[in-house]
Amino acid sequence: MSESANNSQSSNTTPKTPSQPPAEPVEFKAKDIGIETAKPQDTFAKQRKEAEKHQQKTRQTRKILIIVFSVIGGLALIGLIVWLVIWLVQLNQPVEEPPVDSPTILVSGSDEEILDLRDAAQDAYDETDDDLGAADAVFEEALQNDPDAQYANQIRLSQLMFYFANNQYDLVREHFDAIDPAALSLDQQSTYYNIGSIVYSASGDTERADEYLDLVYQLSLESGTGQGGYNEE
Repeated sequence: MSESANNSQSSNTTPKTPSQPPAEPVEFKAKDIGIETAKPQDTFAKQRKEAEKHQQKTRQTRKILIIVFSVIGGLALIGLIVWLVIWLVQLNQPVEEPPVDSPTILVSGSDEEILDLRDAAQDAYDETDDDLGAADAVFEEALQNDPDAQYANQIRLSQLMFYFANNQYDLVREHFDAIDPAALSLDQQSTYYNIGSIVYSASGDTERADEYLDLVYQLSLESGTGQGGYNEE
């Protein structure tokens, strides 16, 4: 047998490599799986945490605001109650009537006050059917309201003017010397002497009447009016 025939025989008789058995399936167990493999990564975890923090801060802020507004509301309620109490107290207090100007109270002894006092006495006289006692009561009240007698002469002059206006000449002469002319103003002195001149002339005492008339003339020169006394109204 030749060499080629041997080689051919040898190649034909070479045993075949047996095929590998099929690989068994791999079994994955939980313990062999990594964290990232077992649970997918949450890509929104950071945003959720920030959102939770924001919500927590919001809740805290709301609580603080509730407390603050509660305190403010409480203070406002207390203030309202206090104001209401004060208002009720003031409402229940008696209202003081403003002082009414009274002709029986002289504050300056002016000519106007003397005339007002005379008119008040005249009103009392007329309302009581010519009761002189009612008129005299007005002058007595004026004297009582002048405890320091600061304007006593002005009050008596007003009374003298009242008697003269009502033709009570006897009462004029009775009260005439009770007045101190030096305590009167120039115009008031002129009125005083003018009344005296007329009343004493009517009674026949011309000497005293002329004396008072001269005094009226001198006072008119001093005052620069050329005449003295009030205009009887």
